[in-house]
Amino acid sequence: MIRDVEDVAAIHVRSLDVNIPGNERYLFHAGPLLKAQKVANQIRETYPQLRSRVPEGGAGDELPIPLVKVDISKFGNVFGTQWKGWWESAKATVDDIQKLEDPKQ
Repeated sequence: MIRDVEDVAAIHVRSLDVNIPGNERYLFHAGPLLKAQKVANQIRETYPQLRSRVPEGGAGDELPIPLVKVDISKFGNVFGTQWKGWWESAKATVDDIQKLEDPKQ
């Protein structure tokens, strides 16, 4: 599932390859919406030192039922399907913020 700006950038760069069929439209998306509280809960669990800075909430893990079905098989056949998951992307963001706050890390 595409979740990251780096994934979208990689798609754009790969689309310049002469082996990618041109004059075609490709649909890609990140999948079902992710609730921010699920991300916050995972951050609180993985980074206990940040618990005072990340709001605690309820379960927040329920994803809404998708209202439409999306077929991205054409995109997957051309570009592949190995993309970052939501947690890999969120974790990289938290790690970057921590490095900016404390360059010694």
